[in-house]
Formats: sequence, structure tokens, C-alpha cells
Amino acid sequence: MQSVDFYDATLRRADLDRITSFAFGKGVVPGGLAPLLHLGPVMWRNPPKIGLQHPDVDIFDRGSVNFAEADLGEATLQNADLRDAVFYRADLERAKLDDSDLGGASLTEAAIYKASFGNVTVDIDTRFGKSSKYETDAEEYDDWFIRATWSYKRLREVADRNSLSERRVDLYIADKNLRRRTKWKRAMTGKPVVGYDTSRKEDLAKEILTDDRNSVPLENALIESTDRNLKTSTRVSSLISAVASGVSRWTTAYATNPYRVLGSSIVFSVLLAAVYPIFGLRDTATGETLRYTSSVSVDSLLLFGRAVYFSVVTFTTVGYGDVQPMGFGRAVAMFEAFVGSAMMALLVFVLGRYITR
Repeated sequence: MQSVDFYDATLRRADLDRITSFAFGKGVVPGGLAPLLHLGPVMWRNPPKIGLQHPDVDIFDRGSVNFAEADLGEATLQNADLRDAVFYRADLERAKLDDSDLGGASLTEAAIYKASFGNVTVDIDTRFGKSSKYETDAEEYDDWFIRATWSYKRLREVADRNSLSERRVDLYIADKNLRRRTKWKRAMTGKPVVGYDTSRKEDLAKEILTDDRNSVPLENALIESTDRNLKTSTRVSSLISAVASGVSRWTTAYATNPYRVLGSSIVFSVLLAAVYPIFGLRDTATGETLRYTSSVSVDSLLLFGRAVYFSVVTFTTVGYGDVQPMGFGRAVAMFEAFVGSAMMALLVFVLGRYITR
């Protein structure tokens, strides 16, 4: 048998062992097939290739197969050649993809919770997408947060095994952004977030505001807790955590980008440099006090340059002592020195991770 026609087929629990080529309907051109195709769970042991073969013309076009939105839940696609295959928004939950080649494939917004990716091969052209299907379709899953974070973690492991450090970092940042947005929503709405809080019933039972909390059965927490308010302490904790994550995002890209650390340090030093002349700077060599004047002139620009110089040596904790802050500027300098010490240590840490990844 040269080819098998599975056009508009449902292949639940089918055994496709020893089948070597597929034609998804006569005359069907590549793309646009997946909504009609359902392949899960399927036993597909060691297929040599996967693609679209035109049954009338003996031509095999690798990678033209389109599984977009296909049902591949619990399918066994082990040791398969899936290069350039499209799995956009496909259901791959609990599918077995061990030892398969996913080079150039698209897994954008695919549902991959509990899927097995042992020894999977991916390359720089493999597309993981910028967000998880569980985020965009959160209303469909009571435990979307757990599924999304699990998916990010598993894809990071796949990228790491294939030495795709940039992809691993992108997935790490996407995971961190998801956690930050969830904490921010918690803090702003003051209510449990479905899929995040409701998946951790034991913790949530301690955090919701209710006079008769002890009388609420734990198994009913999923149903009843989403209509209740979080404790003030819980909201404050979520807000602090969300703000800290936001600061980490913008200043260090979650400790992954040394250039962002360096840029943040420069911006911070320049901003504080604009503050020092308000309270005054004293030139220790001449005893002159340097302050802003009411008019903008060349002297004002020179003063700002002097303030930038003082801010940088304070931030880097060099402290030559030729310029000293006055008044409240001393407290500002102490704060800058403290932040500068932390940022320099952070820069070394992030740079080390960046070089070795």
C-alpha cells in the first residue's frame, strides 16, 4: 500500500505501526487540514517520516503537514520525523514525543501539559511561541496556571538539552511575566484568581476573608472562594511581590541581561545627579558651594556635569572626596552608594550567567 487516506478522519486509539507515508485527502494542498484531523490517542511506533504525500503524484513534501488545532492527546509519536510540522494550538496533552525530531516545527500555543519530550531534537527554527495556550484560554482550564508553568518548565528543559540558550531564556522570562501578572491581578482585584488560587486550596483557605472559614469544607473552596475577598495582608504581600518582579523585569530582565543592568545603573546615576545640585555640592579644593541658578547657562551645564561625575563615583563607591554633598544630599548619597553596591554585585552575577549559558 503506497499511501493511506485519512481525510476528515478520527483515529482515536488507532495503531499505525509500520505505516510509512500519509495522504490527507486527494488533491489537498499543504496547510488548512488540521481542524478535520483527530489523532489521539494514537500508537505510531517509529514512523520514518511524516508529511503530506499527494496520492496521484508520487512526491513527498517533508514538513508540509499541518496539525494546527488537531486533537493529538495521548498520541504516541515516538522517534518520528516531525521537522517543520505545524502544531499551532494543537492538543498534545500526555502525548509521547520521545526521540522525535521537531526541528523547525511550530509549537506555538500548543497544549503540551504532561507531554513527554525525552531526547527530543529541536533547533533554532523551532517555534515555541511567546505565550502559553493555557494563558490565552485560561477560562477553559481550572488549573491553567499549573499547566502553563509546567509547560514553560518542560520547554526550557528541551531548549537546554539542545543548547538553545536564547530560547531557554525567552521561556524563563515568559514564565516570570506570567507569575508577575498573576500576582498583580491578585493585588489589584483583591480576589482569588481562578486557576492560580483555586489550584492551591489549602493555602487559599488561610488567605480569604470570611467569618466562618472553619465551617467551609475544603473541597468547596474551589467554588466558594472566588467570590470572597483576600485578606489585606495577602493583597499587600502580592503587591510587594508584583512590584519587586516588575523592578527585576525592567532593570535586569529577571537577572538574565547584563546590558539592562548596566543601562539601569547609568539611568539611576544620571537621575540622582540632577538631585544633588538642589541641596548643593561643595568643592573641597576651593570651598565653593555649587547649586542650581534661576537661569540656564553654560555654567548650569557644567554644574550638571560635575554632579554626574559625583553621582557616578558615589554609585561605584569610589568616593574620591573632591566633591561633597550638602544637607539632605548626604542622605541621597548614602542611598545611592547602597544601591550602587548591590547593582555592581548583581552585574557581576548576571554577567557570569550570561557568559556561561
